[in-house]
Amino acid sequence: MDALTLLHERSSMGKLMEPAPSAEQLSAIYQAALRAPDHKELRPWRFIEFSGEGRERLGELFAEAEFQEDPSADDETLNSARKNRSARRWLLL
Repeated sequence: MDALTLLHERSSMGKLMEPAPSAEQLSAIYQAALRAPDHKELRPWRFIEFSGEGRERLGELFAEAEFQEDPSADDETLNSARKNRSARRWLLL
């Protein structure tokens, strides 16, 4: 399949659900990402993977950042920031 066909036939998946990618699938994701164009020459690449308790800690960091930006943020807003990151089973940045 050529690049134009891939681009024309791609689709977004929306919110992904469980299960998280397997170790084999993660390896394929990393290999594909390493081959992505690097027009701004930002290498070396770093992959930061959050899973388990790391996801929950990331959610807390986002809630803390939200509160620092807006000290009047209510609990609903902070919980939304917290849940947005920690609800996922796996996150790759």
